[in-house]
This record gives sequence, structure tokens and C-alpha cells, in this order.
Amino acid sequence: AAVTLPAAYATQDQRAQFFRQLDERLAASAGITAVSHATLLPAEGGILLARRLQVDGRELPSGATAPQVITINIAPRYFVTLDIGLKSGRDFSNLDGTPGHANLIVNERFVDVYLSGVDPIGQRVALTPTTAPAGTAPQWLTVVGVARQIRQQGPGGVAQRVPVAYVPI
Repeated sequence: AAVTLPAAYATQDQRAQFFRQLDERLAASAGITAVSHATLLPAEGGILLARRLQVDGRELPSGATAPQVITINIAPRYFVTLDIGLKSGRDFSNLDGTPGHANLIVNERFVDVYLSGVDPIGQRVALTPTTAPAGTAPQWLTVVGVARQIRQQGPGGVAQRVPVAYVPI
């Protein structure tokens, strides 16, 4: 289900509290085995959620622009809720996304394209909003998990295998 919160939920803390309570209430419902939420559902587009990518220790060739990857904010148990699990690593906990816990989960296509030949778990990448002014300090995150491939809408509006970075909601 899609949920759009009214303007009364003005702060991040208010929105987070709303979704925590919603998740708790849904999880307590008979027949519900897993609950999570995300900013984008599988097979939906994510072009507006693209961020520039930088991989720690890898320099861009002179004059090259940083690649853009789709980012999706997810809550813990997202992959359990979709019944796909993770290929490797771990799921998010409630600590991920808090100070000192800047982590992300990437999908298999992300690994194929940007982290090929290395163990992705523990690698550091920076994601910078495409709208950020030049010179904005990158936000460094550590890969803690690799998700199985889920088709997301890419260029041209077609659901396909695109690199995706999942960040804590």
C-alpha cells in the first residue's frame, strides 16, 4: 500500500515514529508474518532517487562523470517481507542509518557493475544526491549486505536489472 503523510508530519522523527507504530500494529495483526516499508516498490521507477556513486579507492578517469545509481530507502525486514532474503551479508537493524552506522545494502547488479572481483561486504561507497552543489562532501557508507536481484524500472520505463543501493529509511 502507498502511504503519503500529511504536512503535520513535518520532521523526520515524526515520520519515523508514524511508520514504527504502523509496522508494530500491522505485525500484531493475525496472519501477518512480516512487515516492512520502503520509498519505492519493486518494478517501480527510481530515476528521481538517483545519486552519484564513488567507490572508495577507485578514482574516476580524468573528465569522467560519476555514475548514477538508484537508491531506495528501506526498513529492516524488507527482503524478508518480499520473501527473497539476502544473497550474502546481513539485513538492516534499527541502528543502521544512525550516527556511526552509515551502512547500505546493494543488489547483485550493483556488485557486478561496481564491485566486481572483490568481496562487497565491508566495501565503502559514497552516494551524493544528483542535486547537491559541486564540492558537497560525500556521504560514505559501508556495504553490509547483498540483495538478490529485484527488477526496478530503469531508463525508458522498463522493469530491468539495474544497480540499486538500499539505504536505511
